Amino acid sequence: MNKLIIYGLGSTGKNIVSQFLKSKLKIFAIIDNNYKESKYNNIPVITVKKLNLIKNKQEINCLLTLHNHYLNIKKIAYDLKKYNFKNIYTLVNAKKLFPKVSPIIGYWLNLDFKFDDDEIRGVIDLFKDKKSKKLLNEIYKYRKYGNIIDIPNPSLNDEYVPKDIPKYKMPLNILDCGAFNGCTIKKIKSSYNNIRSILAFEPDIFNYKKLIKLKLNKTKLTCLPLGLWSEATSLRFEGNGDMSSNLSRSGKSIITLVKYDDAFPNYKPNLIKMDIEGAEYNALLGMENTILKYKPNLCISVYHKPDDIIKIPNLIKSWNLGYEFYLRVHEYNTFGIVLYCLQKDKTSK
Repeated sequence: MNKLIIYGLGSTGKNIVSQFLKSKLKIFAIIDNNYKESKYNNIPVITVKKLNLIKNKQEINCLLTLHNHYLNIKKIAYDLKKYNFKNIYTLVNAKKLFPKVSPIIGYWLNLDFKFDDDEIRGVIDLFKDKKSKKLLNEIYKYRKYGNIIDIPNPSLNDEYVPKDIPKYKMPLNILDCGAFNGCTIKKIKSSYNNIRSILAFEPDIFNYKKLIKLKLNKTKLTCLPLGLWSEATSLRFEGNGDMSSNLSRSGKSIITLVKYDDAFPNYKPNLIKMDIEGAEYNALLGMENTILKYKPNLCISVYHKPDDIIKIPNLIKSWNLGYEFYLRVHEYNTFGIVLYCLQKDKTSK
């Protein structure tokens, strides 16, 4: 490997730098526009504007150590091309390029995960429209091979209310799993003016306190400080007071989780939205009877774990409920992937 420059000194970047130093791998420099010091662990830190001062960049590889939903890696890589680096890589390439380095990065990026090509093709065949098939193919290719050109372009402003799939039929009775501070409720309400009721789950107590302050006209809102799982249990939880709060073995608090079918059998949702930081599969198992009985439209996040885009569509397909499957990407870098499962009698054009 030629000389290496690291781009990004956030938490993921620092983790990668630490792994490299432990493995005796040399880093020529670090690019970060916000870091205040001139060096990090004795490695020079420069801004993008100072890249012109580095000579022979055609002999230098650049590794983008970014792993989040809000920075556009595709655009960053495009902007870096004018500096003529030998290659620009993402973290997907890390293990192949640096076998000694085994960072635990999180979310969908597990460097030990291997895609089954036949499984992916089977899931692609589930989808109703060409756009969904194309998006899943791009996600698969990027996560398997790490080619930046394959990162799908997201639709940033219409998560849970995309305009290019059939609309939910009103009035809505919504089951919001992972309600955060009510931002999704507000978004759906801005597109659908007839929401009869909402049952909202949010186990992070800081988020929950914001959620219960939400005021809705002509909509019955019930908020519960509970998590959802395949059985009633208590698990450790990392409450961050933001959208990343999640179940964690090292979590500082313990939360109560319920099996939805046992706890709330009488609520009749016709729309279920779910974004619960990797607990989606188990939560769906815990509400199977509700889904079988009422056949609600589903909006399920499928990006937290690497196999979510395979396991969750296949689980819902196995219930044989006649859903039409759609996929949309709503955040950068294959974050914010939502699986939409729609019933013809509960949608309109």
